[in-house]
Amino acid sequence: LSEGDAFGNVALGDGQRVQVEYVSANSTGPLHLAVSVGTQVVGLYPSEEAVSPRRWGPLGRGSRVIQPIQEGDSMDSISVERVAREVEELYFRILKNGKVQQ
Repeated sequence: LSEGDAFGNVALGDGQRVQVEYVSANSTGPLHLAVSVGTQVVGLYPSEEAVSPRRWGPLGRGSRVIQPIQEGDSMDSISVERVAREVEELYFRILKNGKVQQ
């Protein structure tokens, strides 16, 4: 990429990097990449056993998992407010500790 493309992506020069304090996402590559570099996450997982967080959940210290409350409920049953609460708690824990806990 050049300095910016039609999609708003910006290339970083050699030696530059972006650091985030936390990531909130469903169980996908970006969530697991974030954990692999020490970023704390709030992971969203369905209630189905085949894709459960016991098998596929984030392994990072301090990471959180959110699932539907009722077994068999869809991911749509996870409210924005519930995710926001978890993200807020994670954010304030990071602020209290001064840095991301690895």
